[in-house]
Amino acid sequence: MKRYLFVVLILLYSGIAHSQIELRSSMGLSMVNMPSLRDYLNINYMGANQLSSFQSAVEFGVEVGYRILPAQYGLEAALELNTFNGDGGYEMSYQVFKPSFMYYRVSSNEGYQLKIGAGIGPRFLSVSEKNYTINETKYSSTGWGIVGRADASTQLSSISYAYIGGELRYDYIPAPKTSAGNYLIAGASQPGNVKFSAFSAGIKLGVLFIL
Repeated sequence: MKRYLFVVLILLYSGIAHSQIELRSSMGLSMVNMPSLRDYLNINYMGANQLSSFQSAVEFGVEVGYRILPAQYGLEAALELNTFNGDGGYEMSYQVFKPSFMYYRVSSNEGYQLKIGAGIGPRFLSVSEKNYTINETKYSSTGWGIVGRADASTQLSSISYAYIGGELRYDYIPAPKTSAGNYLIAGASQPGNVKFSAFSAGIKLGVLFIL
């Protein structure tokens, strides 16, 4: 019995001794395909300035991770922002808050590390719409999303690294509505409510710390 207890203690100590905390902050650019929103804006507000299939959006992100090589478990919080300006003083802006539970496989060597992983989590959408005829109207919706990511880091100091990452995302976000329960309606030429479900591909740069 003492022998088994000794082995368990050794294994626990080994795991703790080789575990690390990782902190990452980044900013990136995503190319986002939101078909329902694109059609709504093109039909109703964009006139000659029609939107293409993919639109650029800014994304900010932070992540905290706990690793016992070669695995890492993390919690990421990302925020996507975008604004559209159309005819007649029309403006729509949205933000999507994207927390995700992440899992990675890590390959590291002296001076650099590589990771590949995936995650899943809820998605929280906020939308603001206004033009010269109506006051600002706010909508919101909640959905879910998945993300796949590969990234690389180069050591800058004993604990800091320069970070670059590439990712693919799919976010399912149902039609948003106001606090009174009114949906963002597409219009007669595009029946139904506007949805913000999206496929996106992005790249991000930042800094991370391994403690």
